[in-house]
Amino acid sequence: MLLLLTACFLLGQGMDAREATESNLVGSYHRLENYKDDKGKYPPSAAGAHDLLGNRGVDGWGNRFVYVAADDGRGYEITSLGADGIEGGGGDDEDLGLSVSVEGEATPRNFNPEG
Repeated sequence: MLLLLTACFLLGQGMDAREATESNLVGSYHRLENYKDDKGKYPPSAAGAHDLLGNRGVDGWGNRFVYVAADDGRGYEITSLGADGIEGGGGDDEDLGLSVSVEGEATPRNFNPEG
């Protein structure tokens, strides 16, 4: 329920679902970088990442991001599976995400974080 309310709040701020997703991906990146600065590595599990990200860990359709940490905790991927919540697709169903390397360098998938 909270995830759906978060998505509705973002949409109420004048963002469409894709823009809200992109905004939350960038916000999630910053929170995860702060965590790494404090702990020396990224959260080792999806549960840990979701606890850390809270409302930022959802896409504009109310679905939680998929978070996969590298085995050594030095990188991760975070992905929205789009409106349908299924891997792959186009339009609103297109997957959006970030792959982050050990250096904290983010490579976006299917969006431009610069706007």
